[in-house]
Order: sequence, then C-alpha cells, then structure tokens
Amino acid sequence: MEIYERNSNESARDYAYNIIKENIVNLTLKPGETISDIKISELLGISRTPIREAINKLKDESNIIDVYPQRGMRVSLIDTKIVNETKFLRLALEKEIIKVVCKVAKEDDILKLKQIYSMQVFCYENEIFKDASKLDSNLHGLLYKIADMEKLHKMIKPAFIHYDRVRNLEMSKEHLKNTIEDHRRLIEAIENKNIDEAVEIMDSHLGRWEVNEKKLRTKYPEYFME
Repeated sequence: MEIYERNSNESARDYAYNIIKENIVNLTLKPGETISDIKISELLGISRTPIREAINKLKDESNIIDVYPQRGMRVSLIDTKIVNETKFLRLALEKEIIKVVCKVAKEDDILKLKQIYSMQVFCYENEIFKDASKLDSNLHGLLYKIADMEKLHKMIKPAFIHYDRVRNLEMSKEHLKNTIEDHRRLIEAIENKNIDEAVEIMDSHLGRWEVNEKKLRTKYPEYFME
C-alpha cells in the first residue's frame, strides 16, 4: 500500500479511510484483492477498530469493499453497471455544473483552473499518471466549488470511486494527453463564457468509458464481474 503521513486534523478513522480509498482508486489495491485489517493496522500504526470503521464506511457508502463474515474482505470487482450508472450521474450533473461555471467564474477561478492544468501538463511530460489522476479529480472538484455546489459534490463523491478506478485502469500517456486537451478546451470555453461549447466538451470528456470497456475486459478479465 502507498502510505502518506497523517495530517494533524485527521482522526484515526479518517486517516485509514483516506489511505484505503486512495489505494483502491489508484489500483495499488487491485479489484478482487484481499484486505487485511491486521496488516493495515500494522502499516498505519493505528488500532484495528478505526480500520474496521473505515472499511465499513467505504462498504456502506460506495459498495467498493466486499465483506464476508468469518471469511474476510476484498476489494470489489469492477461492476460495469455501477460504473455506467456513475458515469450517467456525473454526466448529467457536470453538464449542468459547467453551465453555471461559465456564467459565474471569476478571473481568480480561471487562474486556479489553469494552475491545475499546468500541473497536469507537467505530469504528462514526466509520465506521472497517479498524480495526474488526482489533479483531474481536483479540477472537477473545483468546478463544483466555483458553481457553489460543494455540498452536492461531497454528497455524490463516494459514488465516483467506481468511475475513477476504471479511469485509472485505462490511464496511458495517450489517454492523459486527450484528458489534458479536454481540460484546456474546457477552460478556454469557460473563460469565453461559451456555454454550448463547454457542455459539448464535458459530454465528450466523460463519455469515453463505452469506447474502452471491451479493451479493458480483454486486458484485465480478472478485474471484472461477469
């Protein structure tokens, strides 16, 4: 597992939750992989109780962990039905969010978007895919913030873990290049307050899963539910 230092404001449960979630999203913990609360407790240096609480929270809010009483736990296999439902939700919401952003975005907001874009370009040039994925999430999260929809984002974000996992599974330099170009065009449309173009770009940007599902199933058959 990839482990980062615990923040001073993180409870033991939140720390465990964030570590486990991040490792599932970035595929360090692979679909179908067994999870041991004992091993995670040893790695993080915290008791098993907050580890179990974090696992139960992930299970309840995202259905991303399978718990088998008396038998153990594992990272859920990829369920394309859930992924497609999540994509449908994101597409419906973010096409509306981007309309608001085009209307209300200020110069400082656009500067922040451009800063994230610049960091993504750096990641592309240096093939730092995991950081690029986090930046992608940050950029979309910033759109919700600009639209004054942060509570909505917090409410629905747990469901995104399924979509984000697939996105990371298909990540490549070519895919990242397309993503960054989408972001460049999206920021330009926001800056120009071109709502129709921004919606069209967002539709294309979030719609690539259908194109790649067959390829991913062929390459990683053990990661997917039948």
